[in-house]
Amino acid sequence: MNKPTEELDILLDEVASQETDDVEIQATVKKPRGRPTLPTPPPVYKPRQKPDEPPVKKERTEAQKEATRRMLEARDRNRANRVSVKAQKEDLKLIRDRQIADLKAQAIKEYQDSLVKKAISIKKKEIKRKVELEEIVSDDDTPIEEIRKIVKKAPVKAPVVPVPSKPQITFL
Repeated sequence: MNKPTEELDILLDEVASQETDDVEIQATVKKPRGRPTLPTPPPVYKPRQKPDEPPVKKERTEAQKEATRRMLEARDRNRANRVSVKAQKEDLKLIRDRQIADLKAQAIKEYQDSLVKKAISIKKKEIKRKVELEEIVSDDDTPIEEIRKIVKKAPVKAPVVPVPSKPQITFL
């Protein structure tokens, strides 16, 4: 045989042996481990219930009915207690606010009275200085009516206003 045909035969043998190797390689591919995954079924849609059909309910036992009744009674009692406690707190707050307002008013009145007494004693001292009465012995003991009578009888002196003098200027 001739040389080119021999080379062609050799090449064909090599190609054929490679194809068989690929088949063997494909056969040795590992399968995945674990559970095989199943295809998910399509979702099943339930038909809608008509609004006319009431839902089916299980009948409650007597013990459940009794427990519900006690729960409702306790709820009503607690509501009433909360309302009464709230009303009592509001009443106490109003009473406390009134007491505070009374104490403030009393303190203001006492302060005003003390201011009036102080003003009266100051006024008496002024009158005594102006009129220079000897009949008035004490500043606080003399009644106001008596001082008024004396002031009406006494002539009122006009206050002397000092006239400002011109400043003297001296030149040196």
